[in-house]
Amino acid sequence: MKPDDPELIAALASVAEGPGDEGRRRVLGDLLLERGDPRGEFLLLQFLIAENQASGPIRQRAEDLWRTHKREWMAGVDKLLCEVKLDRGFPVEARLLPKVTPAMLIASLGAPMLVTLRKLACAYDGDAIVEAIASPRLRELREVVLARRELFTATAQRGVPGRLTGLSLGFELTKEDCALLLGSPVFSKVSRLSARASSVAPRSPSRPVPPPRLRRLAGNLERLAAHPSLKRLTLTGDGFGDHRRFAELAAVWPRLPLEQLTVPGSFELTREPGGTGLTLQNMTLQELLTVRPLVPAGTVKVLLMPKRDHDTSVHEKLLKAYSGLGARMM
Repeated sequence: MKPDDPELIAALASVAEGPGDEGRRRVLGDLLLERGDPRGEFLLLQFLIAENQASGPIRQRAEDLWRTHKREWMAGVDKLLCEVKLDRGFPVEARLLPKVTPAMLIASLGAPMLVTLRKLACAYDGDAIVEAIASPRLRELREVVLARRELFTATAQRGVPGRLTGLSLGFELTKEDCALLLGSPVFSKVSRLSARASSVAPRSPSRPVPPPRLRRLAGNLERLAAHPSLKRLTLTGDGFGDHRRFAELAAVWPRLPLEQLTVPGSFELTREPGGTGLTLQNMTLQELLTVRPLVPAGTVKVLLMPKRDHDTSVHEKLLKAYSGLGARMM
């Protein structure tokens, strides 16, 4: 794009002022096409991809154009971002590079290839993301990934009006963290939360009761029940198929105003018409029998996804135990 073309400069500035307006991007693309600029073709192809009208060759052409012109089109923002995902020609997801400072980010906040971001993650040692969340210029930003508790605390203390709807945390929630989630306006609109959960100790028949840290987790979830917007909670970093975690969290599920509680690779609880939906994964057939009494009252749909298990004698018992719950096995 020629730096002395006032019509193009105005069109690009228009995208920066209305980053959520697709029409402004189309106007920019048309102007670029008229001038034979390859970015015009790229924007056209990106719109076809977004609208599911792109064949394999079209997608490949778009990738080739991006690879060739990425540095030029990112215009310095490439020194801030990596792992960039595009939608209709502009970044919507990215990660801040480790050496990005708050000053570097502030200096670039008006860049059109930055203001369209909807999701932003940070490097473990970076703190520029706090400025990104607080900036009114990044008004499309809806989801952030915070690796450290210090970044979460600093963000909460900025006290800016909340626009975030998704929050991923790289640490385990404490009682104090829950208080920040509930008390800071920054997080008042968060509906999707992902947080680490401490790994559980190896299973042992002599330790059937969940360890205290599991009970602490359940207590913190109940604290979060007071959040006005939270609907979906994901707990990451847990051992697959641990029935003790299911035992503890299934017990508090009826008291949580959540639509979904997920421990990836282990279980998921969802609100369904008329009751609760449950998915159980990575447990043996015998373990699935063991947790049957722990299934929350009002469960209307169950999907069982056991580990590969050769003890077929339990199979019929299992189906009988879960009968009446709309159970399916995969």
